[in-house]
Amino acid sequence: MERKRSIPWMEQFSRPDMEYRPEVRWWLAEGFHTDQTLLKDIGMIEEAGFGAIEFLAMDEPGADSSLYGWGSEEWIHDSHVVMAAATEKGMGVSMTSGTNWSNANLITITPDDKAAAKELDYTSEILQPGRSRSGLLKKCELTRPGVCAQELIAVLAMKRQGNTEEATIMDQDSCILLTDQVKDEALDFTAPADGEYELFAFWLHGTGQTASPSVSVSYTINYIDRYGVEAFIDYWNREVITEEIKGFLGKNHRVQMYMDSLELSTYGRGGQFWGYHPLPLLLHLRGQRFPGKAPQ
Repeated sequence: MERKRSIPWMEQFSRPDMEYRPEVRWWLAEGFHTDQTLLKDIGMIEEAGFGAIEFLAMDEPGADSSLYGWGSEEWIHDSHVVMAAATEKGMGVSMTSGTNWSNANLITITPDDKAAAKELDYTSEILQPGRSRSGLLKKCELTRPGVCAQELIAVLAMKRQGNTEEATIMDQDSCILLTDQVKDEALDFTAPADGEYELFAFWLHGTGQTASPSVSVSYTINYIDRYGVEAFIDYWNREVITEEIKGFLGKNHRVQMYMDSLELSTYGRGGQFWGYHPLPLLLHLRGQRFPGKAPQ
């Protein structure tokens, strides 16, 4: 009887090299591991046929996040253990860009910092035909913990044409830009006599979005401007990427930072994710000058 010959590509398919094997996501319940259990589980993952690990911090009821959450000394130590073991076995390893997977976030910033996520919000007031208003512009109602500061971006008035069940209809051709007339957040303005006008004041403020589990409150970074990524890089270089980690990076060329979705939230009336540079850029593209000094 003729003996069947082995086919090389079939052997490679049944026993692929490590770089071609599927990756596995590893949800590490905070406080539920020792160095020994981490090493044991990595061995089991390798034996199951996986070639790389994605790991992240997950909430565990009853665990103390101040001790075991993302950003804690324990979490950084565990990250080192996982990276070292994966590198030794020739496996790839990926970590999240903050606690959880939904966005990059930091424990070193507050919502009012430029490095924290920002939104464009607004207030408005209605003026009858020919009526005047004076004094400070109304600011936004800030409801998120830690969000205190707000910066005036633009002020304009538009004539109201009517209402539908869903919205108020505005006359775009009637728009009056008033930003240059604002002094110390106060405005004197008289509405035209041809109809009812609505005065809009647009304010920039922090979203106050947080992520958990974390050693302390971890706020989402500013994705629009460079301030967010600069603070992010500074934190990782200072707190996480030690000389030991740099050694792993030199040996393991499959180390990644991942985020499987970008889950960003706004909480104010405006509902618009924003930053310090979009308006100057938009005006530049339209050939218009930004009022005042553009952000650097």
